[in-house]
Amino acid sequence: DVVLMNSSGRLRGVKRDLTEGGIRVPTIIAGAGLPKNLIRESYGAFWDLLPTFLDLSNTKAPKDLDGISQWDYWKTGRNWQKKPLYWEFYEGGYFQAVRDGKWKYIKSKLKDGTVKEELFDLEIDISEADNLAAIKPDQLGLMRNLTKTLRTKPEHQSFKLHEDK
Repeated sequence: DVVLMNSSGRLRGVKRDLTEGGIRVPTIIAGAGLPKNLIRESYGAFWDLLPTFLDLSNTKAPKDLDGISQWDYWKTGRNWQKKPLYWEFYEGGYFQAVRDGKWKYIKSKLKDGTVKEELFDLEIDISEADNLAAIKPDQLGLMRNLTKTLRTKPEHQSFKLHEDK
């Protein structure tokens, strides 16, 4: 792993990696109706911001949005909509990651065809140091299937994989 000013702290990876050091970003929200100096221990994604801001402005979100509003959770700490998150990345090969609750799955397929699967319990291993794939085959299978379910085929030709063409 590359270390630049220790920007990822104890998290593995850097920007553009699918490990926590590459995708985890704290979010600071302030505004009318929100409690001050409150920390919420949840996760979300950039695509949750549009439905959240639409909710904040009392505008109904279209049904086909990927994200979900976090507004009620930000205000009250209740009704956090737990949902799996999915990422994929193409530079240097093909990489996928899924986060579902405490579980994180990463599949790496390098250009030479090498495939690596990793499974982490983020509640006890935020640094993603202990790959549980070999000792948790049932959870690995669930996460692998979730990856297939959550992935949508890209519309733009540049992002299509061999199996998408």
